[in-house]
Amino acid sequence: MNNSAESPHTFVVERVFPHPPVKLWRALTEGPLLAQWMMNNDFEPVVGRKFQFRAKPTPNWNGVVDCEMLIVAPFQRLSPSTSTPPRQSPSS
Repeated sequence: MNNSAESPHTFVVERVFPHPPVKLWRALTEGPLLAQWMMNNDFEPVVGRKFQFRAKPTPNWNGVVDCEMLIVAPFQRLSPSTSTPPRQSPSS
């Protein structure tokens, strides 16, 4: 189900994987496993928990994505918010 009309910044990704739900849920909710395919993090699947994804800094970005977990419905839905400062334009 795609309900991207919830917010102009909402996106939905739907995929079918040939793996049991438990295995996929672990890959999405266990910080060390999440780091293997995404970014280093201090993630925990707890509503209200603030966490960060961390990558190598680049020019005009410190490599940190601040997040907060909004919805956790085991084996069904994860909904984090993300908040990063806007990229700064290089000086002319």
